[in-house]
Amino acid sequence: MIEGTDKKDEYIFLTAHYDHLGKRDGVIYYGADDDGSGTVSIMEIAEAFAAAAKKGARPRRTIVFMAVSGEEKGLWGSDYYARNPIFPLAKTSVDLNIDMVGRIDPSYKG
Repeated sequence: MIEGTDKKDEYIFLTAHYDHLGKRDGVIYYGADDDGSGTVSIMEIAEAFAAAAKKGARPRRTIVFMAVSGEEKGLWGSDYYARNPIFPLAKTSVDLNIDMVGRIDPSYKG
């Protein structure tokens, strides 16, 4: 968590899930992209924000970095947090969920 400045009691979440599909119909899905890539991304973003905060560049709102599990089974971790929040949901501005940053969709060729 990186504490904000003048709006520190408002929260921005950056989330990713660390579970993966596992095995389906005899095919192993290792989870490197879905969603190891998202989990590593929020860790790297957190590190960059922490380095900036040490230099005095802090965000206005508090940023919370959170990895959840159970996404592939039906958003279990996210659902649990929504029912048992640590920070007030009414004070949460947005949740930016980072999922599969290494995926290329050929239908969006530029």
